Amino acid sequence: MKCARLTILSLLFVSVGRFIPEVAVTRPLWLDHYLQDGPALPETPKSAWQLATADGVPAIVVTPDAASLPIARVDICYSVDPDPRARFWRDAGARKNGDIWEAKLPVLSTDQPLFAFANVYHTLPKAESLPHMREIKEVCLSSLLHNASSAELKASHVQASDETSLLIDDFARDWHDWYRLNAEHKPFWQNWTRKITDPKWRGPDNAALAITLTMSEANTISIMAIENEWRSYRGPKKTFVCVQDIPAHAEPQTLALSPSDFKDADGNTLTSWSQLDQLGLCASYEERARGIQPQPTQWNGNFPAFHRIEWRH
Repeated sequence: MKCARLTILSLLFVSVGRFIPEVAVTRPLWLDHYLQDGPALPETPKSAWQLATADGVPAIVVTPDAASLPIARVDICYSVDPDPRARFWRDAGARKNGDIWEAKLPVLSTDQPLFAFANVYHTLPKAESLPHMREIKEVCLSSLLHNASSAELKASHVQASDETSLLIDDFARDWHDWYRLNAEHKPFWQNWTRKITDPKWRGPDNAALAITLTMSEANTISIMAIENEWRSYRGPKKTFVCVQDIPAHAEPQTLALSPSDFKDADGNTLTSWSQLDQLGLCASYEERARGIQPQPTQWNGNFPAFHRIEWRH
């Protein structure tokens, strides 16, 4: 049975794509329970939300299964993007209140739908391992997905109480709102976020993209901007790149980039921030099908330290 599990794990690794380890490990643990009489996974977290509230701000309450495995943390996520393939999930900031976790879900407008769910991380009794992944000490289980239409929000007298933000990230939570590829490989690291597709963080007209970083030695980096990823109904997908030579400097330095600094494989420039779905910070980037080739892959010194990314007028 152990050999069979290893074979299944190999197949699972191919299929998990960009699952984080805490999610990927649920599959072999589930198989262990049903095929080898291993311990059962915790129950699906219970959740309930309320659209009609006294202050007009939707709220959600999550009750995890605390009896089976200890609870390490709870993340409550929500989005206003109707397209599940491209949406950015905001962190609602779950607060523990006795045996439950709760969060408010403020919105910019009631003209958009609302979606929410929770991820509950349980501490495993022993660390697990999967191919090509770090040691896994927690398992993540998601609640059911809640959704409400614009009409339901208005009927519940939800108020538009949120505000747009020029600050995209100050990295106070490290790479919390990003996914990372080749994070430990200096010539090929990539950091990506969908945050700029959310109307809360979408780039205003005539704003510059300001990136503050520290680079101990001179290097070249690629800043990527992808339009209409998964959104062919809005227009063709386009990938734009801005290659920047960063000099060595002990103090933080700031790049101020306009849309015209980004070019696609045909030399066309980005005209607006309004249809961006992904922003990438990369040591190099290659998209052979579109003729985008990487700059030289030699990397000097330490990884860059990113301090702040924001829109500036």
